[in-house]
Formats: sequence, structure tokens, C-alpha cells
Amino acid sequence: MVLSTSPLFWMEHEDYFFDNKSRTKPHCEIRKFEGGYEVEVHFPGFKKENIKMELEDRILSIDAWRGPQDNMVTYQRSWKFEEGIKMSDISAKYVEGLLTITILKSEKKIPIKEQILIN
Repeated sequence: MVLSTSPLFWMEHEDYFFDNKSRTKPHCEIRKFEGGYEVEVHFPGFKKENIKMELEDRILSIDAWRGPQDNMVTYQRSWKFEEGIKMSDISAKYVEGLLTITILKSEKKIPIKEQILIN
């Protein structure tokens, strides 16, 4: 099940994808399952080392960039999730342009900031 953009579930803060000619968005899906969430973002042409993610106080932020300095393509997006995110059990993998993030739910709310490594 793909979730809607309902503000009761998550909120989108910023969304930028520039190529000096148009402003578009990479395809993104968020699925809710019994134990948590799965987020998929398509980043064709991006290198894994140029994608950074961070989760702070239930807000997942992704920054990505590619290309030469004078023609750089950048992307920035954030989502705010429901209470109960399990910070220690977040995983991310990047395979052939697809970033998949799995976020598990927890019983406790722990407000810490942590950088997420991409496998």
C-alpha cells in the first residue's frame, strides 16, 4: 500500500531537483507496514557517496547531488513520520539508482540525531 500525502502521516518540507532547465522530482514511494515504513526514492545517475540521509526528531532528510560544479543537479527532501520511530533499526541500501530505506517502529520515543549509512 502506498501512503498518500496526508499531513496526518507525514509532511513534505522541501523538494528541489534542478538541472538548469526544469524542476522535476525523482519518483518516491512510502509504504506503511505493520512494523514500520519503507521509503523508496529513484536516483538514476547518482553515486551512493553523493547521497546523505539523516533522521532527527522523526524528520527524515535526504540530500543528493551529481554532476560538475557548473552544472550540478541537486535534490533535497524531508518527511516527518508518526511518533515511535526506532532510531537504532533504520537501514538503507542503494542498488542501481534505487534508494530503499526501512524504518521500524518502537514503543519508546527517543529524540536523538543519527546519520544513516547506505549499504
